[in-house]
Amino acid sequence: MVGKDKKLLFRSLFLWGLVVRLGFTYLGSTWEDDWARYLWEGGTLLKGISPYSHSPQDFFSSPGLSAFETELLSRINHPEWTAIYSPVVLGFFALSVILDPRGTLGLSVLYLIIDLVLFRHISKTYGKESSYLYWIHPVWVWETYGNLHFEILGILLLLLCFSKPYLVRGLVGGLVLSIKPFFGYLVFFPKIKKVPLFFLSLLLGYALPYFAFVLYFGTKGWQNLFLWKDFAQSFVFNPVGRYAMEFIFPQKGVMLLSSVIVILSLLSSIFLFAQRQLDMRERIKTAGILMTLGLCFSPIVNSWYFLPLIPLGAIAKDTTLLFLSFVILLSYATKQRLGIETEGYYNIPDWIMGMEAILLLLLVFFVLAKKTRIKVNQT
Repeated sequence: MVGKDKKLLFRSLFLWGLVVRLGFTYLGSTWEDDWARYLWEGGTLLKGISPYSHSPQDFFSSPGLSAFETELLSRINHPEWTAIYSPVVLGFFALSVILDPRGTLGLSVLYLIIDLVLFRHISKTYGKESSYLYWIHPVWVWETYGNLHFEILGILLLLLCFSKPYLVRGLVGGLVLSIKPFFGYLVFFPKIKKVPLFFLSLLLGYALPYFAFVLYFGTKGWQNLFLWKDFAQSFVFNPVGRYAMEFIFPQKGVMLLSSVIVILSLLSSIFLFAQRQLDMRERIKTAGILMTLGLCFSPIVNSWYFLPLIPLGAIAKDTTLLFLSFVILLSYATKQRLGIETEGYYNIPDWIMGMEAILLLLLVFFVLAKKTRIKVNQT
């Protein structure tokens, strides 16, 4: 393709991606209502009330609520739970409420700003083709603008700190871990001799937002700062890896093996990033596969957890990572959405999880076969 044609193609792809983003911004969230909690907790924070001390349910009978606030409360899932997000994320929600106190436009505007920064960073650092592969990916646009999930914030911080000095990488990595713990698969560890200082900076980056929050609001409700752990232990959704193993192992064995797989995949990722002989694209690709493995054997497997695979796959120019996010979209086919039952919003038919497991297994075989073919060709 000649230079002018390629330039025209890139411009067309950028405009197409931008138009689709603006279209979802206009339509608002369609399939998910997590945004209601985002806006409620952001608004609560702006009023000087700690979302860790007061659950949405505490405000059900509050006088003087606006019509919009009443609608938000009616849409919040598990209103009995206090905030499960970190102070960094709550601050982000508060900023979105400042931009738009009566809707989701503030979230969309922040996402678009982050998206444009991310697009430019990938384009300058890894090439235009990589930036456009991610920019037009439909799952990225759907989950970020159609369902308003905030993973984009952590992904930007991760990619910006990939090539920074290890202490800076540790501080930013700590912030990212507070946003989403499973981002730990993508925190680049330094050489072994630098690991102790790196861990200290990682811990500092994680702890600082919580320390600042307690300093401002006091210790009331401090025990709820890490409520996300209790939430994760009490809730199961689309455990595709565990579902597949239940055909082979007893239930207790499945729980143990799943935990072992998650831990080993995380340790493998940490070891991987200490290996300097691998080039950046190969490290990113392998880290994405290890993250997929760990997530699939977790108790909660939501499709938006796999959003990091899209820019990572674009950077590595790896079709497997780019396709993986499509597979987990099957989890939206719950029994209620399929009209199988009216209750049990989060129940997924066994045959849907079976399809997910088979497709993921085929992708694993594809990756292994590809690696084997490359080794054979090299010899």
